[in-house]
Amino acid sequence: MGDFFPLRAGFVRDGTRNASFWNVGVGVVTASGFAVDLGYRQRIEDPLERTFALAIKLFLTPQ
Repeated sequence: MGDFFPLRAGFVRDGTRNASFWNVGVGVVTASGFAVDLGYRQRIEDPLERTFALAIKLFLTPQ
């Protein structure tokens, strides 16, 4: 959704743990460089194994 609303979705196969995960995320980025990102990951074999993530970011540019 452009430069201000990054979206993502994916699939990960972890061979070490013999596990598969699907994940989704969305973010908001302002013109001033401040961003908030929300993510969700869930294991396919065990629906109770899930992770929620929240990240707050600030992008600085050299002057």
